[in-house]
Parts: sequence; C-alpha cells; structure tokens
Amino acid sequence: MQWLVDHAKNVNIKRSDVSSFANSTVIARTMTTDEGLTTVEAVEKFMMAGTGRDSPATFLAWEDALGNDANNAQFHRFNNNEAFSYSWSHLRGCTGFFIVSKRGVYVAHYWETIGFNQHKIPNPDDPTAEPTTRYKTQGIAFYNTITRGLRSGINRGGVAEQDSLRGHAQEIDDDSIHAFLMIPQTGNSDVGIGPEDPYRKYWEKMKKEVGMILPRLNNPDRWHEYKYAPAQDKEWVGAFDPLEHSARGRLLFKYDPDHHGKKKTFLMAETTRLEEGCMEWE
Repeated sequence: MQWLVDHAKNVNIKRSDVSSFANSTVIARTMTTDEGLTTVEAVEKFMMAGTGRDSPATFLAWEDALGNDANNAQFHRFNNNEAFSYSWSHLRGCTGFFIVSKRGVYVAHYWETIGFNQHKIPNPDDPTAEPTTRYKTQGIAFYNTITRGLRSGINRGGVAEQDSLRGHAQEIDDDSIHAFLMIPQTGNSDVGIGPEDPYRKYWEKMKKEVGMILPRLNNPDRWHEYKYAPAQDKEWVGAFDPLEHSARGRLLFKYDPDHHGKKKTFLMAETTRLEEGCMEWE
C-alpha cells in the first residue's frame, strides 16, 4: 500500500490539513533518538532530519486511486529482523493516532476535512450550484471514514486504505499497550484562529470505539494526547514556511529489534518525547 503522490492545495478553505507533501514515511535505518541532545534547537534539527524530504523514505499516500484525499491506517507487527520507522510532517489540522505495544504498532492519519470537518466540493457540471459535502452529515462522515475503518478496515480497488484494528487486536494487545492522539489545538476558521479543542466529541468516540476493540484501552491512564498548534497563514513570512523549516506538525516513531541487545521503540511529537511510547525490553 505504497504510492508516491503529490497533494493538491484545497482552495475552498483558509486553513486545512491539506499539504503538498505526503504525511507519512517508512524509513529503514539504525535507531537514533534525542538522547544526549541538550537544546531545543538540537532536538528540532534531529526531528526535521528524521521526518524530512531527504530521508531515504517510501511515502504512504493519503489519497485513493482516483487522487482523492483518503484517511489511512496501517498495522505493523514487530519482528526480530526488521528495524523501521514511521513519520508524519506538515500536519495542519488533521488527527494522528498511534497504538504502541511491545508486539506492534497501529498508526492512522485522519484528514480534518474528511473525518472531522468536511469541506464543500463544487459541482463540476454546474459551477453556479452551491458546493456540497460528500456525506450528508459530519457524523455519517466520521462513521464511514474512521469508525468503519477501525472495525472492518477499508479496501478500495484492491488497495487497503485502512487496516482493521479489530482484525489485528490479538496481534497488538499486551499489558504494555498505550494509545496516542496527536490533535490540533484549534479548528478551521475562515477568519483568524478557530475554536479550541474543536473535535472533542469525535476524539472521545474514537477512544470509546478503540476501548471496545481493545479492552485494556478502555482506561484513560493508557491514553495520551499531544496537542499541536496548527500553523496559521500569517506565519508564512517571505521564504519561511513553518511546516517546511521547523518541527511543527511532525511526528516520528521508531522500532529497532536490536538496540544494544534489546528491542526498543521511540515516539516523538514535534520536539516532545512521548515517554509511554518509548520502551526497551529483552
């Protein structure tokens, strides 16, 4: 399920999670972390290197075969022979979701403009017609593009856009399991900064659904939220792009089966290490 694509800007909204850069990569390399880095600048440089365009990466596209934006999720079981990592960059309103245990990782990317706040689509046959959303209500959109994926997975044209969490529950479940949400502090707005904690209703629905699939995660102590500040239009100054030239909107996960003789995971959002996602074991 690997495609190399370019994302198109969505011109219908002032601030969206749509970017011109794919939001996830898988990178094969030796495990390195932020250990020993003593300044924010050094950590940011480390993060940008781990999530940048110049990394030896294969892009996981967040589009379907027709070039439409699509939510995406993948399960990856750990083994003793493969070191790998996932990374996101250019998040600007979308929601990232990770489940990490000592057995594997489930990672998902959900577009703001699909799962949480549908954008309106112009009618190509009638430019004068009022643009409409794909789904009648946002609740229906959330169910069809997120809940259904968690339960049954989503496959279009022979391509698995979303692996089923339920289908891999027994493979990832153990007592080390934790779940992580990387979520925007504010929502979309045509003018200025949008509302705070904009999609709380849907994030709580996600937690409930996941808790039914994996009962250990029906426990608030096993959930961790990282709230990022979506870049605003005014932050683009001259040649400076806050999503291209800083660690804003980036996440990095790594797994190594032989890190100084131990298995190891590492998880960082922007410049913050997410400790519950960083484990070592025999």
